[in-house]
Amino acid sequence: MSAAYSFDILKGDIPIYTSSSLHEVIGEAIEDSDLDLFCFYNNFNILGEYKIDNFERIRPIANLGFTLFYFDYEHIINLVQPFNAGTKFKLEGKRNQKIYAGFNAALGIRFYFTKAVFLEGKYKYVKLLNPDSIADSFEKKNQSIINLGIGVKFI
Repeated sequence: MSAAYSFDILKGDIPIYTSSSLHEVIGEAIEDSDLDLFCFYNNFNILGEYKIDNFERIRPIANLGFTLFYFDYEHIINLVQPFNAGTKFKLEGKRNQKIYAGFNAALGIRFYFTKAVFLEGKYKYVKLLNPDSIADSFEKKNQSIINLGIGVKFI
């Protein structure tokens, strides 16, 4: 058993397709719309790994811990005036930042290159305690994450 810290960063633009009724309300053509997204998971865990006889370098792992989830997003809409097709306007929505707490559990495997450096692959499940309206695409959903990375063990 040992204590472990890990972090996950998810960043990107997610395209959002709008209905034609929104086009009529705005009175302009929507060229595209997306969600500018940044997520940062801080994971503080209790970790257990199992040594297998004759396979010193390969070890199954399991961990359980606390997660702090930072979520930053902005909904961006690009408009085109119908009477002047060459003119584009960019409407930037309000930037939203939220922090949530939760729990995580993970199962995986480590391959040790040395006693301190390893390659790790794992499946992680994150349960947020109050995901009340993070964003439409994440509302009241738990997170499932597959990780692959290099790690260092401080001996």
